Amino acid sequence: MNALLEAALRYAALGLPTFPLRPGRKEPLVLPELGFLRGLKDATTDPKRLERAWKLVPEANVGVVPPEEVLVFDGDDPQALQSLLLLSPNLVGAPRAKTGSGGFHLWTRTPPGYGSLLSARARAIPGLAVDLRGLGRSYLVAPPSRHPSGGSYSWEVPLSELKALPLPSGPLLGLLFPSRTQTPSPEAPKARGTPEAPRSRGRAYALAELRARAERMRSTLPGSRHSELVRHAVALWAWVREGLLLEDEVVKGLGTAALDSGLPEREVAAVFSWVRGTHPVRTRVPWREEG
Repeated sequence: MNALLEAALRYAALGLPTFPLRPGRKEPLVLPELGFLRGLKDATTDPKRLERAWKLVPEANVGVVPPEEVLVFDGDDPQALQSLLLLSPNLVGAPRAKTGSGGFHLWTRTPPGYGSLLSARARAIPGLAVDLRGLGRSYLVAPPSRHPSGGSYSWEVPLSELKALPLPSGPLLGLLFPSRTQTPSPEAPKARGTPEAPRSRGRAYALAELRARAERMRSTLPGSRHSELVRHAVALWAWVREGLLLEDEVVKGLGTAALDSGLPEREVAAVFSWVRGTHPVRTRVPWREEG
């Protein structure tokens, strides 16, 4: 059997949504007749679809989408890998792929509550040339795919079972939340002094409001962006004070939207620096008014 197809089927059997990439490239392969049009959004664990895709393009590279609870550290510098292992020695035996350019993909999992708080992004750890991948929101080129340079991806420590992936150490996870005085608990975030069921409803409500305000911020027109950012930040900071949102969630979600709208990074940072010193409160808390 074609080694690339064989690998694709193995990843799918592990529960990793998989899709074809352009031969020798990192970009998604478009196969409209098989429903592969949107890259990672069309990733599948259906072996029949994968078999048909590689039958059409036998040399297609393999893309995989790690689920939300799977965090992959992606680096090009071997020194960065050594730094990660010094911070979290238990990751020495974690599944690790050598990329076609000589870098690495180090596979780990996140504690409950972490996956939704992190975002797949570049240079996530201060001073360390490592990107975050996976988390259900980005894909990886997987072995035995070929790199554009001609090199091949290969497993140095094989991936065998997602639920057996190790957790990064507390110090390493703490570096992913540099603006907090302490890292989130390995348990799902809990609001202080509220019953579990109302807290869950409140958390869901707060996250929904964060998403909605971020979308509105992203489409704000010039001339009102600064005032709108201030308004949204103050409203969301009330949830931070309630313990239902984390600072990092607001800064990343709303801050990214503000940057996308065209506000300069310095102005966005200044607003969040200011709002940290405020103490907004909610005069209306919907889930507490039920019944």
